[in-house]
This record gives sequence, C-alpha cells and structure tokens, in this order.
Amino acid sequence: MKRYFLIIILPVLWFSAASQNLLTPEEALRIGLENNFGILLVRNDKAIAENNTTIGNAGMLPRVNLSGSRNFSVNDSRQEFLTGQVNERNNAHSQVFNYGAQLNWTIFDGFRMFRRYGQLKSLEKKAEMQELLAVEQTIQSIYNQYYGLVLLEKRRAFQERSLQLSGERVRLADTRLRSGSGSRLEFLQAQVDRNNDSSALYEIRNQIVRARMQFNHTLGREPETEFRVSDTIPESSLPDEAVLSQRLLEYNTMLSLARQDEQIALLSIKELRSRYYPELAATISYSYLNQQSEAGFLISNNSSGFTYGLAASWSIFNGLNTRRELNNYKILAENSSLRIASLENELKANLMAMIHQYRNKLSQIELEKQNALAAAENLKLASQRYSIGDLSGLEYREAQRNDLNASVRLLQSLQEAGLLETGIRQMTGLLRFGAQ
Repeated sequence: MKRYFLIIILPVLWFSAASQNLLTPEEALRIGLENNFGILLVRNDKAIAENNTTIGNAGMLPRVNLSGSRNFSVNDSRQEFLTGQVNERNNAHSQVFNYGAQLNWTIFDGFRMFRRYGQLKSLEKKAEMQELLAVEQTIQSIYNQYYGLVLLEKRRAFQERSLQLSGERVRLADTRLRSGSGSRLEFLQAQVDRNNDSSALYEIRNQIVRARMQFNHTLGREPETEFRVSDTIPESSLPDEAVLSQRLLEYNTMLSLARQDEQIALLSIKELRSRYYPELAATISYSYLNQQSEAGFLISNNSSGFTYGLAASWSIFNGLNTRRELNNYKILAENSSLRIASLENELKANLMAMIHQYRNKLSQIELEKQNALAAAENLKLASQRYSIGDLSGLEYREAQRNDLNASVRLLQSLQEAGLLETGIRQMTGLLRFGAQ
C-alpha cells in the first residue's frame, strides 16, 4: 500500500534566484532552524549551562583576593607625660597605606566539588536535550504547517473549480430563462449556490492568509513575507511497529530528559553524603603597611610579610539535618524513577494508538481516492446531462457538492495522516536523525 504525505529531514539545498519565490520544505526547514524564536531561546539557555560547567564553578580552583587602602587625617593633639613634658601639635598630618593579597583553596571537601562538577555536566546535558526537543518540535511544526498550506492551496483550487461550475450553471439557467425553457426559480437557486461557493472561497483564502502568517512566524520571518509552496505531497513510509517501539525507548527526547533528571537527583544524594567528611583548606596571604604621622610616638611605621596555614573543620552533629535532607533526596530520586516508568507507559500507549490510527488513515485514504474518482466521473456525467436539459439544477448541484466533499475529505485524510506520521517520527527520534 502506498503511503502518503511527508519525507522527514531532506538534504538542505540552495536554489537560484529564479526560484526564490518557491519555498521548498528543505528551505523552510533551514530557515526555521536558524531563526525560530523558540530554538534561539533554548540555545541561549544551553549556552548559559555550558558557561556554568567549569571546575571553578564547582569549587575546585583557589580564590585570590586583592585589597588596598590609603587614608589621610589631620588632627590637633596635646599629650602630657608624667615627667611633666607636654607635646602639643596642631594640624598634624598622618597617612596610612596598606595593601595585601590573599589566596584561599579548599583542598578537600569530602569530594563535594567533584559531585558538583558532575551535576553541572548533567545540567549541560539536560540543556542539550531541551534544545533537541525544541528542534524536533519545530521540525514537526514546520512540516505540518507547510503541507497544511499545500492542502489549503489544493482546497482553494477545488473551490475555485466548483465556483466556475456554479457560474456556468447560472449562465445556462439564465439562457434557458430567456428562451422560455427554464424557470426563474432555477435561475435564482443557481445564483444562491454560486454565491455560497464564492463565500466559501473567501473563507478558504482567509484561512490561507492566517496559515501563511503563522508559518512565517514559525520560521522567524516577517508575517507578510511572500512565498509559494509546492503543489505535491511526497510519499514516505514508517518502520514496522517493533522498530518504532524500540526506538521510542532509546531515542524519545522526553524520556531522555526524565532520565537526566533522575541522574541529577542521584548526584545530589552523593553531594549531600560529602557533608559527612571533614574539610581542609589552605590559605596564604601577603600584606604591606606604611604609616606616616606628624604627631604621636612613631613618625613612621612600615611592615610587610606573608601569612600561611591550613584550616580544618568537621561538622560532627547538626541536628540530623543532613540525614533528613538525604532521605528527602532519596524520595525525590525514587519519584524520578516512578515518573520515568509512568512516562514510558504513557508514551507506549500513545505510540500504539497513533500507529493504529495511522494505518487506518492510510486505508481511508485509498477509499477516499476511489470515492473522489467516482465523484469526479459522476460530476462529469451530470454536467453533460445538465447542459442538454436532461438533469435538474438540484440534482446537478448535488453531484457538484458530492465531488467537492469527496475531494475535501481526501485532503483532510491526507493531512490527518501527515500529522500522525510526524507525531510518530518525533516520538521515536526519526526527526532527530532523518531516518526514513
């Protein structure tokens, strides 16, 4: 059985200026992945996560601080000594200048710094998966919206053809009315049907305008950007059910994100256990002091030198708070496992349902194709009979309506099959790898 609708992830091609007005699915994909606002936002989040993944942020590197100051003062002083000597000085100037450098380095903290670095790497990995999920969802949206536009354009063509037939019917009814072989009732009914077709055409055109603006927004372009889409819907196929089920467990991005959350929870448990170990830190500093005074015991005072040492600490008892937090994180890790199991079960059910619907939709497409051919043939015969006066206007209108409805149902079936197919591909990672 033929399968209709999408070919996912095609090679990106560059086109000449002569075909710039034609927006192909490949070009739409390239533009969307470069400019989609949602993707740009998650890429910035990923960049932040990458910037945070450093050994310095994990606490493995030393901290160095510099300090310096220079102070001036003007004082009046009077000093009386036991010997009777009196020192008195007005407007005595003094200044103090000092600077220093200090290095602090945590040598051992119960391996906590290594756990934190592991957490940072896990958060970076999670940001990558979130970007991947945004890319997959954008690809799915681009193809769905693109081929939705293709189907709308085809529907417009069907409606324009129906309007043309209605116009011809009005012309024939008018001719018959003038010649005396027709009735005014038939002429008025033909006018009403033509106006209904015209109104339906306006509505489809409005839908196309809205769909084009929404599609331009998805691509990150100005809403009024002009383009035209192709008039064909490529054929594609999906792997069998067993392969899709296996790919769901291996490549589903939402499952991967849930597993990454579980990994982060387990690393948090390891970090908390680091609190049971002592901490050891090293410090070294250098300081310089220069003091000048016009009053007092010392005219000048200079000093400089190094200070270094080790500091150790060990939290022996903190009210069992570490144990409490550790138990809470164990429960959170267990919840992560439960969420993974629940998500796996839900995704499997959704995948099976979508595969079943997709297969039924393919069968329905074959039926609708046959029905559309039969309706078209019926309309052709009805047109011939109506033109010679062997068929009433109401019967002709019924044949016309059946033809239009059969064509629209076929388009709807194609669109629904496409939505199901891209959904299955997104769930099983086929959008990620471009597998057919």
